[in-house]
Amino acid sequence: RGERDRPQVQPQRAARAQALLKEGKPETAVLLWDERLAQKPDDPEALDGRRQALTQQAQQLHQRAAAVASGDEADLSLLRSRLETLAQVDGLIHAGATAPEALEATRTSLTNKVRALIEAPLGLGQALEAKGRLSLLESALRQAGLGPLAADLAQQVERVGARRCLVLTNATRTPWLGTAVARFCELFHMKG
Repeated sequence: RGERDRPQVQPQRAARAQALLKEGKPETAVLLWDERLAQKPDDPEALDGRRQALTQQAQQLHQRAAAVASGDEADLSLLRSRLETLAQVDGLIHAGATAPEALEATRTSLTNKVRALIEAPLGLGQALEAKGRLSLLESALRQAGLGPLAADLAQQVERVGARRCLVLTNATRTPWLGTAVARFCELFHMKG
């Protein structure tokens, strides 16, 4: 194949990708760099441009995740969203982005918020409430690389639920209440 038969790398694509970065649109810049890399896979300018775009995208996402990590509110849906955002940042890092500086601090802060949100009802013996909260966050925790936290919290919920089951079983005096307690105990792998 001759030099004239090769597809030509479009220099305007590189200029447009750089302009998109300056406009704060790294996702689109990544797509342009990917198109250029499809034509010329070893292009150092395209590889570096893609890395820069991925890094900017990771930083933008990290700022979103950090916003809830530093706030006082513990909204379940917002927390789940931020954990999912953290997982996206991890994916971008895996794809070549440079990790944002405060990423581990954000991860720690989100971990503390999740732990507090689950442990609050556990402290009151409300294992069912804690189990519900954890079930809403569990997949996002795993996506964000916080599977060990999810497992630890699940064990805490099970322990409190089992203790509660024993207390309720001993206090049950009617068949109707016995049925309700038995269903509660099943949720925590206990026989009521």
